[in-house]
Amino acid sequence: MVAIGKRTDHPCETLYLKDQINRAIHVEDLYTKEELNELYNTFESAPDKRSWAVKSEVAKARDKIILGLLIYQGLTTKEITGLKLSDIDMQECTVRIREEKLPGRRSNKGRILTLKPKQILLIHDYLKVHRKVLWKIPKPSKRTDYFILNEHGLQLWNSYLNRMLREATDDKYKPLKIRQSVIAHLLKENHDIRIVQEFAGHRNAGSTEAYQRTGLEELKVNIERLHPRQ
Repeated sequence: MVAIGKRTDHPCETLYLKDQINRAIHVEDLYTKEELNELYNTFESAPDKRSWAVKSEVAKARDKIILGLLIYQGLTTKEITGLKLSDIDMQECTVRIREEKLPGRRSNKGRILTLKPKQILLIHDYLKVHRKVLWKIPKPSKRTDYFILNEHGLQLWNSYLNRMLREATDDKYKPLKIRQSVIAHLLKENHDIRIVQEFAGHRNAGSTEAYQRTGLEELKVNIERLHPRQ
């Protein structure tokens, strides 16, 4: 329209996009299963520069649990910080993700996921020892029943997960990309798409299908990565 002289202004000049997060899924750039396993097995929380009293073993135990929920259950940042004590069933070894219903906003479906054996002992110790240290920090009137607590004994902020990984891995790993990698690997292993959809909490199968990689795409990625002339 500008070219043919119908208008001279920029129609999008004052357009404001409320959600400016790039959610495009670049399957070829996701983390491999080997990378995720190595991350979990070698993960060490970075020293906290703000130096709070319980950073040592308490925070390390908490951060390892957060990482496990990212890698083995593929939870979102908001789902992890929103977990309550009642959502953790140590007898059944499961974690319940609640469905959040907010007017005008879409969220993932509620679901119950199984914990891995390597997560169970860590969570048990956290509940019996480490969380109690954090829970006692605030005044009784401010104590909360959230599962994951911050250094003040309150609900953990969503931004902490990004900072935790950035400081511990030199910004190599990101929470959203870990979740995307977990979902993509389940599909690659030929799990039924409906099962993966339930695991991820997607409301529409199309959201899950976006993680599928065709054989041709995978071949292209390997050629670009391994060709001797690269």
